Amino acid sequence: MKKPSSPARRAFLSQLSGTAGVGWLATQWPLFLAAAEAASEQQARGEGFAALGPELAAALDAVTAQIIPSGETPGAREAGAIWFIDALVATSWGWAMPMLEAGVEELNRGSGPELNFADLPFDEQTAVLAEMASGQFFSILRMLTIAGTFALPALGGNRDKLGWQMIGFENRHVWLPPFGYYDAEWKQPSEIGGES
Repeated sequence: MKKPSSPARRAFLSQLSGTAGVGWLATQWPLFLAAAEAASEQQARGEGFAALGPELAAALDAVTAQIIPSGETPGAREAGAIWFIDALVATSWGWAMPMLEAGVEELNRGSGPELNFADLPFDEQTAVLAEMASGQFFSILRMLTIAGTFALPALGGNRDKLGWQMIGFENRHVWLPPFGYYDAEWKQPSEIGGES
C-alpha cells in the first residue's frame, strides 16, 4: 500500500516546482524583453501583426481577454497583450506557433459548426475555454498574457500603463521606506537608539 505524502512534502514539492518555473522564466527573460521592444516599435509604426494572421490574432486576443478580462478595470485586451505575443512568436518563440494554431483550431471546433471562438459571446467563450484550461496551450498563453499585460510599457505590453493601474502599482521615480507590509514597522536607526 502506498503511503500518502505528508502535507510538508506536498508543500515542498509545490514550492520546488514554483522555483523551477521561476528559474525557467529567468532564462527566458532576455527573449521576453527583446519581443516586448519589437512589439513597442511595431505598434509605434502602426504596422500589422508580424507573425499572427487576422483570425489567429483575433482568437488569441479573445483568450487573453478571458485570462485578464475587462470590467471595472481594463484588461489584457486594452493593455495590448496580443502585440507582445505576436512579437514573441515572430522571433525567439517561433516554435510555439504550431501549438498556438492547434489550440485555436480546437477552440474553434468546440465553438460549434461554422463558428469561430472569437465570434462567441464572452460567457460562451468561457465555457469553451474551460475545456482546455489544464492543457499546454492555455498554460503558455496564460503566462504570455500576464507578461504582456504587466511588462514595462516602453518594452511592448502594458499599453498606457493600464496593467499597472489594474494592480495599483504606483510608477514612482524614487521609493522611500517603508516599502510595504513586510517592513511597515521599519524605524530610522535614531528611533531605536542606534546611530543616525
